[in-house]
Amino acid sequence: MLRDWIARARMAWLLLVFFVLTLVMCTIWLVIVPFTTLLGDRDRHLGHFLSSCWARAIVALQPWWHVRVSGREHLAPRGTGVLYTANHQHESDILMLFQLRTRFRWLSKMSLFYLPFLGWSMWATGYVGVRRGSHESHLAAKRKSVEFLKRGVPMLYFPEGTFGDGKSLQFKQGAFRLAQETRVPIVPVTITGTRDLMRGGKVYPARVEITVHERIENDGASAVELAERTREVMEPALGFAGPAPTATCE
Repeated sequence: MLRDWIARARMAWLLLVFFVLTLVMCTIWLVIVPFTTLLGDRDRHLGHFLSSCWARAIVALQPWWHVRVSGREHLAPRGTGVLYTANHQHESDILMLFQLRTRFRWLSKMSLFYLPFLGWSMWATGYVGVRRGSHESHLAAKRKSVEFLKRGVPMLYFPEGTFGDGKSLQFKQGAFRLAQETRVPIVPVTITGTRDLMRGGKVYPARVEITVHERIENDGASAVELAERTREVMEPALGFAGPAPTATCE
């Protein structure tokens, strides 16, 4: 009973921290966004920096969460376009990937962009939205991703397209077609432990491990081949075993 009450109290604290810091971050960003172009920040890196500070502050104020990042040496140098591919376990993956402290732009479902304050800041920062089931939206998201990569801004995709089943990586080909066409390297990122952070309206102590793996050089391989190479790196790190399905055509 006591443990249950404590877990609910942690959730209340998390929600309070989330909403307060979201309001503060978005207010700051919406005030300064008109001046970013004048300051020469065409790609809104300042907005991404504020988002990163927001996420890192939220995590830092949860003392029952322990996050370890390894492989930072594999992160792309500034001005280098790469495609980060991460597995997707839980909503908190987004908070955790900001702990990388590096520049990138998300590909995210469009519904998040309509959330008050948080969604507005996502629009202002230039993150890339996509509507599921809309061919036109996917094409527009791809064009915007290509533009960022050509300007040396990395993109971060969840190539599974949704939460994974925890048994294998069932990739869709969209991310790998993007890599194939732009010839940028792929940098796999694996996340473990986020499934244990929250469940049933409660927050629990947990340890999250984020690993940045060596880049996969793009030598003109097909999208399917790039997906398989990426899977070969990520699945052992996640503890998955056995053959995995081929990337789908979506």
